[in-house]
Amino acid sequence: MTTSANTSDYVIYNKNGDHIGDHHQHWMCSVHWEELLKYQPLKDYTIKETWYDEDEEYDEDKPENLEIFLKKRERSSKELFEYFKKKPQI
Repeated sequence: MTTSANTSDYVIYNKNGDHIGDHHQHWMCSVHWEELLKYQPLKDYTIKETWYDEDEEYDEDKPENLEIFLKKRERSSKELFEYFKKKPQI
């Protein structure tokens, strides 16, 4: 049985702090971080993870720079790996 504890939602903000997009990740499925590459340049955006735990309590992380966030996850996506391989390091 899946619960909301198996999912995370991400909110994407532009450099002015405006909410401009969302991303959903179900942790029992493949990740698709490459979908976030549409926000260019990555360094001008932030992403914040939100989720509900096993007791359906809401929680969230602090916003993180989108480029740094994706760089940490490049090994989980062939598309991210190729993107950062071609891009000069931050």
